Amino acid sequence: MKNLSWQITLGVIVTVATIVLLVFVARDEPARMEQTEAGQNALAIETGADLYEVHCGSCHGTRGEGIEKMGPPLNDEHFFTERLAEIGWTGSLDEYIRTTINAGRLVASDPEYKHAGGKGKPVMIAWAKENGGLLQPEEVQDLTTFILNWEATALGK
Repeated sequence: MKNLSWQITLGVIVTVATIVLLVFVARDEPARMEQTEAGQNALAIETGADLYEVHCGSCHGTRGEGIEKMGPPLNDEHFFTERLAEIGWTGSLDEYIRTTINAGRLVASDPEYKHAGGKGKPVMIAWAKENGGLLQPEEVQDLTTFILNWEATALGK
């Protein structure tokens, strides 16, 4: 019986020590998660910047300033404050950017843009592999994250 009570006591001590250790480790978990998320976001922006340079800069400008008759600016106040209302988009800006990269754009708001070849011809090609493009879903998301990263500077913050 003494041996059994010793095992029970040891089991209780180990269990309490494990709980204390878990509480100690878990108290820093929100900060660790926030730091990890910030690191992942920074990596997505960096990857998105590389993708933008290769696939988007020739039409939208190397800094998103737009190129007349090629592609509208993406790094400007209008894009972040008025674009969605202008085209009647009811979703978020994130969804709009992702959808546009995925599926392209068929209609030009300005017929002067070079790619606007008339009704039904793409103004911007689809970039997602699932729509005949070159980019994987995570690459589309990284590009979206990169473009959204311009918001602070575009709005003068």
